[in-house]
Amino acid sequence: MISVFSERLQLVIDRLKVDQKDLADSASISAQTITGYLRNGRLPNQKTLAAWVQGYGIDAHWLLTGEGEMFPKAASPAARVCNPVAVRIDELARLLGESGVGELEIMRSAKVMLEGEIAKWTKAQGGYSVREPAPCEAKAAEEPADYPATKQAAGDDTV
Repeated sequence: MISVFSERLQLVIDRLKVDQKDLADSASISAQTITGYLRNGRLPNQKTLAAWVQGYGIDAHWLLTGEGEMFPKAASPAARVCNPVAVRIDELARLLGESGVGELEIMRSAKVMLEGEIAKWTKAQGGYSVREPAPCEAKAAEEPADYPATKQAAGDDTV
Protein backbone atom coordinates (compact mmCIF):
# COMPACT_ATOMS: atom_id res chain seq x y z
CA MET A 1 0.00 0.00 0.00
CA ILE A 2 1.34 3.42 -0.98
CA SER A 3 0.67 5.70 1.97
CA VAL A 4 1.62 9.10 0.50
CA PHE A 5 -0.77 10.90 -1.84
CA SER A 6 2.05 12.35 -3.97
CA GLU A 7 3.38 8.84 -4.66
CA ARG A 8 -0.09 7.62 -5.68
CA LEU A 9 -0.52 10.61 -7.97
CA GLN A 10 2.86 9.93 -9.58
CA LEU A 11 1.84 6.30 -10.02
CA VAL A 12 -1.34 7.45 -11.81
CA ILE A 13 0.73 9.67 -14.12
CA ASP A 14 3.13 6.82 -14.88
CA ARG A 15 0.47 4.13 -15.33
CA LEU A 16 -1.78 6.22 -17.54
CA LYS A 17 1.16 7.73 -19.43
CA VAL A 18 -0.38 11.17 -19.10
CA ASP A 19 1.73 14.28 -18.71
CA GLN A 20 1.25 16.72 -15.85
CA LYS A 21 -0.21 19.41 -18.13
CA ASP A 22 -2.95 17.07 -19.43
CA LEU A 23 -3.72 15.93 -15.90
CA ALA A 24 -3.96 19.56 -14.81
CA ASP A 25 -6.10 20.54 -17.80
CA SER A 26 -8.53 17.70 -17.11
CA ALA A 27 -9.26 19.23 -13.69
CA SER A 28 -9.04 22.90 -14.77
CA ILE A 29 -5.97 23.55 -12.62
CA SER A 30 -2.46 24.68 -13.49
CA ALA A 31 0.52 22.39 -14.08
CA GLN A 32 2.19 24.28 -11.23
CA THR A 33 -0.56 23.04 -8.91
CA ILE A 34 0.23 19.45 -9.95
CA THR A 35 3.88 20.12 -9.08
CA GLY A 36 2.71 21.25 -5.64
CA TYR A 37 0.84 17.98 -5.16
CA LEU A 38 3.88 15.96 -6.21
CA ARG A 39 6.60 17.88 -4.35
CA ASN A 40 5.11 19.89 -1.51
CA GLY A 41 2.63 17.44 -0.03
CA ARG A 42 -0.36 19.57 -0.99
CA LEU A 43 -3.68 17.80 -1.44
CA PRO A 44 -6.25 18.51 -4.18
CA ASN A 45 -9.74 19.75 -3.44
CA GLN A 46 -12.92 17.75 -4.00
CA LYS A 47 -13.58 19.21 -7.46
CA THR A 48 -10.11 18.25 -8.70
CA LEU A 49 -10.38 14.72 -7.30
CA ALA A 50 -13.83 14.29 -8.85
CA ALA A 51 -12.52 15.37 -12.26
CA TRP A 52 -9.74 12.77 -12.12
CA VAL A 53 -12.03 10.02 -10.88
CA GLN A 54 -14.55 10.74 -13.63
CA GLY A 55 -12.06 11.49 -16.40
CA TYR A 56 -9.59 8.67 -15.80
CA GLY A 57 -11.67 6.02 -14.02
CA ILE A 58 -9.45 6.09 -10.94
CA ASP A 59 -10.88 4.66 -7.72
CA ALA A 60 -11.43 7.64 -5.40
CA HIS A 61 -10.87 5.59 -2.25
CA TRP A 62 -7.51 4.34 -3.55
CA LEU A 63 -6.46 7.83 -4.64
CA LEU A 64 -7.22 9.28 -1.20
CA THR A 65 -6.10 6.43 1.06
CA GLY A 66 -4.01 4.01 -0.96
CA GLU A 67 -6.34 1.18 0.00
CA GLY A 68 -7.79 -1.07 -2.68
CA GLU A 69 -7.07 -0.91 -6.40
CA MET A 70 -6.14 2.07 -8.57
CA PHE A 71 -9.05 1.25 -10.91
CA PRO A 72 -12.38 -0.11 -9.70
CA LYS A 73 -12.93 -3.73 -10.68
CA ALA A 74 -16.44 -2.93 -11.97
CA ALA A 75 -15.15 -0.27 -14.33
CA SER A 76 -15.38 -1.15 -17.98
CA PRO A 77 -12.27 -0.84 -20.18
CA ALA A 78 -13.86 2.28 -21.70
CA ALA A 79 -13.93 3.89 -18.25
CA ARG A 80 -10.16 3.47 -18.10
CA VAL A 81 -9.53 5.62 -21.15
CA CYS A 82 -6.63 7.74 -20.00
CA ASN A 83 -5.90 10.22 -22.74
CA PRO A 84 -7.98 13.41 -22.39
CA VAL A 85 -8.64 13.49 -26.14
CA ALA A 86 -9.78 9.87 -26.08
CA VAL A 87 -12.01 10.64 -23.10
CA ARG A 88 -13.75 13.43 -25.07
CA ILE A 89 -14.18 11.20 -28.13
CA ASP A 90 -15.53 8.39 -25.94
CA GLU A 91 -18.05 10.77 -24.35
CA LEU A 92 -19.13 12.08 -27.75
CA ALA A 93 -19.58 8.54 -29.10
CA ARG A 94 -21.51 7.48 -26.02
CA LEU A 95 -23.90 10.44 -26.13
CA LEU A 96 -24.52 10.19 -29.86
CA GLY A 97 -24.91 6.41 -29.66
CA GLU A 98 -27.48 6.76 -26.88
CA SER A 99 -29.34 9.21 -29.13
CA GLY A 100 -29.55 6.62 -31.90
CA VAL A 101 -26.94 8.16 -34.17
CA GLY A 102 -25.22 5.66 -36.49
CA GLU A 103 -21.54 4.76 -36.43
CA LEU A 104 -20.64 6.72 -39.58
CA GLU A 105 -22.22 9.92 -38.21
CA ILE A 106 -20.43 9.40 -34.90
CA MET A 107 -17.12 9.16 -36.76
CA ARG A 108 -17.93 12.28 -38.80
CA SER A 109 -18.83 14.15 -35.61
CA ALA A 110 -15.59 13.03 -33.96
CA LYS A 111 -13.66 14.22 -37.03
CA VAL A 112 -15.28 17.67 -36.86
CA MET A 113 -14.61 17.86 -33.12
CA LEU A 114 -10.95 16.89 -33.61
CA GLU A 115 -10.46 19.39 -36.44
CA GLY A 116 -11.79 22.13 -34.15
CA GLU A 117 -9.55 20.99 -31.30
CA ILE A 118 -6.51 20.89 -33.62
CA ALA A 119 -7.26 24.41 -34.83
CA LYS A 120 -7.61 25.72 -31.25
CA TRP A 121 -4.47 23.94 -30.09
CA THR A 122 -2.41 25.09 -33.07
CA LYS A 123 -3.54 28.69 -32.66
CA ALA A 124 -2.80 28.58 -28.91
CA GLN A 125 0.72 27.36 -29.71
CA GLY A 126 1.25 30.38 -31.97
CA GLY A 127 0.90 28.39 -35.16
CA TYR A 128 -1.72 28.32 -37.81
CA SER A 129 -4.50 25.87 -38.32
CA VAL A 130 -5.03 23.99 -41.54
CA ARG A 131 -7.70 26.44 -42.63
CA GLU A 132 -5.71 29.57 -41.89
CA PRO A 133 -2.67 30.41 -44.05
CA ALA A 134 0.38 31.90 -42.41
CA PRO A 135 0.87 35.62 -43.13
CA CYS A 136 3.87 34.91 -45.36
CA GLU A 137 1.99 32.40 -47.53
CA ALA A 138 0.62 33.67 -50.80
CA LYS A 139 -3.15 33.72 -51.06
CA ALA A 140 -5.00 33.13 -54.29
CA ALA A 141 -6.34 36.31 -55.83
CA GLU A 142 -10.03 36.64 -55.13
CA GLU A 143 -10.97 39.25 -57.71
CA PRO A 144 -9.76 39.59 -61.31
CA ALA A 145 -8.48 43.07 -60.41
CA ASP A 146 -6.02 41.40 -58.05
CA TYR A 147 -4.24 39.72 -60.97
CA PRO A 148 -1.35 41.58 -62.62
CA ALA A 149 -2.13 43.05 -66.02
CA THR A 150 -1.31 40.65 -68.83
CA LYS A 151 0.64 41.74 -71.85
CA GLN A 152 -1.01 41.42 -75.21
CA ALA A 153 0.90 39.37 -77.74
CA ALA A 154 1.89 41.11 -81.00
CA GLY A 155 -0.87 40.75 -83.56
CA ASP A 156 -3.46 39.62 -80.94
CA ASP A 157 -6.70 41.58 -81.38
CA THR A 158 -8.49 39.97 -78.41
CA VAL A 159 -8.58 41.73 -75.14
